[in-house]
Amino acid sequence: MRILAFSVAHDSSVCCLKNGEIEFFCKEERVSGKKRDQVPFKSLELFKENIKGKIDHVLYCTPSNSQRDVEGIISIYIDKIFNKKMENFS
Repeated sequence: MRILAFSVAHDSSVCCLKNGEIEFFCKEERVSGKKRDQVPFKSLELFKENIKGKIDHVLYCTPSNSQRDVEGIISIYIDKIFNKKMENFS
């Protein structure tokens, strides 16, 4: 089972677990060059370029639901790129 998870908040990041083991991890500020970057688009692109195969679940976390304004945009992106619906894990 492969689970893609990411956070939408300051210091956003992307992580993928495959059968309980970390397969991919990236902090957004490392690829965007923007300290405390809040939206992990570049990390998700990096994941998409480097990891192939089926994704079973896509989870996202919005601490205190403070980033609801970008949820719709990210939801469309995830559906288009990974053909999956996001599940909120807050």
